[in-house]
Amino acid sequence: MKKKFYKIKLPIFLKPKKKFELERLGNQHDGGYLVDPSAIRNSKSLVSLGINDDWSFEKDFFLKNKNATILCFDKDTSLFFLIKTFIKKFVFFYYYGFSGTLKSFLNIIDYIFFLKKKIYKKNITKNTLAKITKKVKSPIFLKIDIEGSEYRILEDILKIKKKISGMVIEFHDIDLFSSVIKKFLKKNKLNLIHVHANNCGVKYNEANILELSFSKKGKIIGENPSFPHKLDKPNLKNNNDFKIYFK
Repeated sequence: MKKKFYKIKLPIFLKPKKKFELERLGNQHDGGYLVDPSAIRNSKSLVSLGINDDWSFEKDFFLKNKNATILCFDKDTSLFFLIKTFIKKFVFFYYYGFSGTLKSFLNIIDYIFFLKKKIYKKNITKNTLAKITKKVKSPIFLKIDIEGSEYRILEDILKIKKKISGMVIEFHDIDLFSSVIKKFLKKNKLNLIHVHANNCGVKYNEANILELSFSKKGKIIGENPSFPHKLDKPNLKNNNDFKIYFK
């Protein structure tokens, strides 16, 4: 069956200049990102801002680079939060079903054995990133998914750009912040290696959330990349992914 796509036109400054080698870390749908494999291997630390109840990216990062220090930050994620989530899904089992309820229970177990010693309850504000990155070794890989607060820390990212090996960041409300993103990309100096339109933010068949991946180096494997990439998956699996054109 032929795949159906939404179509979206993005400004040309959001188009990666080359086709780069990529691999997928994290879930097959929402929570998974395409990144530069060499940036993962060569990083000494992962700083992850925004976890909620999904740390599949962080677990895959650990499997690829077991020597890296992993620090995760989220103001909500805790054992109490996960237990509440499980109880909610158990009570409303008819809505969430067996798989959703089981996943919520397994998250509690996984939190105890994997995430507990890596997670910090903390609001991400200006200068937070500088304080965090002083505590870990470089080069650092950044994963940022903080639901619109990314714009508050873009200047902080630029201040530590020499320490960064790679980065994936979700930009929200792109219709309002296009000029801010353009300015950031110009100053960033990292290679933009991938762009994916998140179908969780669809309004009138238009994407309002973008996932951008960056690398300090990145292996070029061709010219004129097209999107979605073969490793891309729709964030909402029952909704269409986006085919991206540039203007």
